[in-house]
Amino acid sequence: GGASPRQQSAARLQQAEQLKAAGNSKFEQRIYRDAFALYSKAINLAPEVPTYRLNRAATSFMTADYDSCIDDCADALRLDPALVKAHKRLAKALIERGELEKAAAALDAGVAACGGEVLAEEVRTATQLC
Repeated sequence: GGASPRQQSAARLQQAEQLKAAGNSKFEQRIYRDAFALYSKAINLAPEVPTYRLNRAATSFMTADYDSCIDDCADALRLDPALVKAHKRLAKALIERGELEKAAAALDAGVAACGGEVLAEEVRTATQLC
């Protein structure tokens, strides 16, 4: 017989992690289009892992594709509501789009999910902007 479902899942995750590592390398080199593609492949292999969406959101942010960034942050937060980085990145993208009330609401949701201290600086910034 072939590999068990557990072995297949482990192999899929291992492959996705390799794609993420390659994406991280491209991101560090500021080759954002390639990083985006690698993170997308990781997401296709392991859609249940929020980090891949969060990393892809970072590439979208760096290329000013704030809609994609917001979508990926929202998807990551559906998978893990306590992902501090996703709340921060979502709020940053909303601020870049000039949607300050939505950014403040995103930070409020982040504080509710993660606790106030981790997002205190972002909340102060958004409050000053509003």
